[in-house]
Amino acid sequence: MDEQERGSLWKSVISIIIAVLVVYLFEIEYPVIASILSIPQGYDTYVKDAFVALIIGIISMVLLKIFKRLFSQIGTRSNGERNLNGVYIIIRIVIYAIAITIFLLYVGINLQGALIGGAIGGVIIGFAIQSVVTSILSGILVTAGGFLKPEETISIFSWMFPETLTGTVEDVKTLHTRVRMTNGRSILIPNTILFGSAIFTKLNEGRKIRYQFVSTMPADTNASEIMDSLNLKKDQIKSDLKLQEFDFFLNQKNGMTNSILFIIQFEDITNLNNYMDRINVEVERSYWEIKNKPKN
Repeated sequence: MDEQERGSLWKSVISIIIAVLVVYLFEIEYPVIASILSIPQGYDTYVKDAFVALIIGIISMVLLKIFKRLFSQIGTRSNGERNLNGVYIIIRIVIYAIAITIFLLYVGINLQGALIGGAIGGVIIGFAIQSVVTSILSGILVTAGGFLKPEETISIFSWMFPETLTGTVEDVKTLHTRVRMTNGRSILIPNTILFGSAIFTKLNEGRKIRYQFVSTMPADTNASEIMDSLNLKKDQIKSDLKLQEFDFFLNQKNGMTNSILFIIQFEDITNLNNYMDRINVEVERSYWEIKNKPKN
């Protein structure tokens, strides 16, 4: 931990200590504050409760910020090999639970009686929030297992989506994962889908992205001639699109269609649609050039 990080950590700790002292002084000096602000006597309890709730919320956010920064540093120093997002989700839930418990104790609620009285209601609520709990557990399993982490580029296939989704993971939250798609839009995907109903492929190779797709054309032309035509254009396409890698292979022939598998390597996922558009246009152009070529 460098000096800047250590200084930031100390600032956070000092902020928590100051917040606790403020609550303590507020309790002692409340009569003076109430007289200065002309707070009606009947509202004393509500004002105190609201103030303490605010301070507890601030302390909780500061603690979460400390843990998030700590886990981020651990992940960075391990070159992404240690993914602690799942642990962070658990800690976030625990901190929120402790914060709520502390507030309930402060306002004088009998937690033992509340727990006993709420046992039956808890069963009903449990059924109602079953999907939420499932999402939370899915988020923990997805991140703790190292399946997904921010800044990772993936393709997601699921029967729940009309097509394969490709994009970069921006953040993994308790209930959902935010992914930036190839068109620049960000979407939220429930963690239950990612963990139980989807197959995702990691596309990163270091800082570069390696992607493959298939282009299909009718089989009424000679496939080898189309491949020869594309080979003549290969270097120009690679140069125009600034691709690190550009290869293609005749992938399938079934008598009705010919399929060409393209493999490209690049850096920015938001350019993928442009790459595929240019390559598919060249495939179509080569197809019509061969098809319309005068026969001897």
